[in-house]
Amino acid sequence: MAQPAANGNASSSEAPQSVEAEAERMRQDYDSTDFYKVLGLRRGETNADRVRAAYHKRVMYACPSDHHYEEAERSGGERKDQLQRREEMFYDLTVAYLVLKDPELRRIYDGLGYEMTRQSETYQENSVFDRDPYDVYHEFFEGTDPQDRQYLLMNVGDDGTRKSPKERRDEEVLKAYFFCRGGREGESDGYGRGHGYGYGCDGGGPDGPAEGKRLAE
Repeated sequence: MAQPAANGNASSSEAPQSVEAEAERMRQDYDSTDFYKVLGLRRGETNADRVRAAYHKRVMYACPSDHHYEEAERSGGERKDQLQRREEMFYDLTVAYLVLKDPELRRIYDGLGYEMTRQSETYQENSVFDRDPYDVYHEFFEGTDPQDRQYLLMNVGDDGTRKSPKERRDEEVLKAYFFCRGGREGESDGYGRGHGYGYGCDGGGPDGPAEGKRLAE
């Protein structure tokens, strides 16, 4: 089966889809063991900065906020199911980012696949599969890794006014893909504007994501 385009859009030969339909198609095609697909990247066209850019683009919408937990606990039903799926996708996005930005882990993954990559991390003191996604999120936006900090200095700060219609639509699709639509008045719109290095998570506010929170069993 042909993989979707890196930005998640349908091919030009297909009729245009609505934002919601395209997001649903992406979810139906989702594979948590395909790290390139999780990040919206193509195999063979990846380096560490492209991995950072893909993580940066998606994590602001994938990362749940206090608002999402409060809403899910209050409303239940579909909202709770969506948040649970979003938690899973946030975790998958974190693992994919950590594996593909590391040259040795990427070599193992490309050559031997998901299961062998996971097995190779079994005896590591700090396995990428055990990292807390919220810790990784904070470390990235705070520039804990000097290479992450350099990427952020070079790529963060655009207020969105120079984005093309296609770029704006791609962002709308990602917001729908991660069930990241709407939010309360006065909160982040998902673009991270006004929240430093992209904090916001579509409702997270200036304090960033809702680290430590999990849905009640």
